[in-house]
Amino acid sequence: MLTSFLKNNIQVGEECGKLLLERGTTKVAGGVTLNRDRRLGQPENTFDFLSQVQATSFCQKIQARVLLLKAKGGYSYFRPSDWEHKDSTKQVQFLLQSILKERCQIVLVDGNHYVHMQEPHKVAGIITHFLDNEGPVQDHL
Repeated sequence: MLTSFLKNNIQVGEECGKLLLERGTTKVAGGVTLNRDRRLGQPENTFDFLSQVQATSFCQKIQARVLLLKAKGGYSYFRPSDWEHKDSTKQVQFLLQSILKERCQIVLVDGNHYVHMQEPHKVAGIITHFLDNEGPVQDHL
């Protein structure tokens, strides 16, 4: 299972792959079964299919401070190149910034979608600073 997972997820190293499979599987009588509901990854279950009104309403209901860590080589890796013009994360980022203003902090970090697992030192200080302080997060990179 690990070999197949790593073949289909080239951004994941072996150690990270083992952790993801440990978290994402359950032991059963015949071996293991995957816990992941693949329907969650379907395009119709992403921000790509929210209308502007729905996305705005969603963001307006947020009461907490928000920290968005965005990996430079992150989410776009999983999208076909023809989806580039529909980068919903940019739309959500704009909405969060315009609606939440100073309560929204966005930090771009070097790394891929799994940077938080493969290189936690790149995000740990940013997250700690955000949780410990009311002011803006300083980019420590």
